Amino acid sequence: MNLALFAGLHLLRDAPVVLDGALAARLGTDAETLRRTIADDPACFPEALVFRLTAEERAHLPVGSALAFTESGAALLIQKLPDAPVLEVLEELATARGAWLDQARLAQRVEALENELKVLGDLIKAASKESETAKGERPIGFVAEDLPHGLKAKERAERDGR
Repeated sequence: MNLALFAGLHLLRDAPVVLDGALAARLGTDAETLRRTIADDPACFPEALVFRLTAEERAHLPVGSALAFTESGAALLIQKLPDAPVLEVLEELATARGAWLDQARLAQRVEALENELKVLGDLIKAASKESETAKGERPIGFVAEDLPHGLKAKERAERDGR
């Protein structure tokens, strides 16, 4: 798997996309060439497959990124470029997307486990506080005042001659 391509994957607008810089680096060209190819034939690249990044999206991404390509958008673009290794890049994109989605699922599971551990930690703290307060209230063992004064008290009185 091409690590530069994997590093260029992001989740934008609820879809995994590759940024123009990472795709250009994999294709051995520059991002400006990709932008010109799209500008030459905009009808071939629908907004759902290739979209311009908003200012807010660009603020959270590497400097210089202007376009984001879905896997299908990248496939359309690669077919328009001469001498592009179409099958290799598409296979790398599919592999990178799968690895990226696996990583996202693992991150969700780790977050869920962290939340469960936090809840368990809170329960343990609450239980230890309860046990600390309970320890101060009652001594361990039998206490004479706690014994019933019924039959045993009468037997003691008879034995002692009262």
